[in-house]
Amino acid sequence: MFPLFYRGLPARFGETGKPIGAALVPATFFNVLLIAANILGFAYIFNKAGFNFGLIPKTRNDLLDILVFFIFLVSGLAMWYIPFFFLAFLISGVILVAAQQS
Repeated sequence: MFPLFYRGLPARFGETGKPIGAALVPATFFNVLLIAANILGFAYIFNKAGFNFGLIPKTRNDLLDILVFFIFLVSGLAMWYIPFFFLAFLISGVILVAAQQS
């Protein structure tokens, strides 16, 4: 149904069976992944330099939360290309929500 709406428009991408969001969602996950990795990397460097911003995980639960968050981002990026990653995306999303509730 979607190709009928944008068939005559001069688009940069060729027509596929995927909706327009198939190009936007992986780019969004990729950008969020880069931003989160940069924040964590700079926090680690500043922590080694003597500045403590409180972003470095100190307990095991904090480290697991960050690990699950990165798994969420990577699987969100990869699931548009390999549908098997939807399972990892779903499980990590549930774990993130359940961790916030407890």
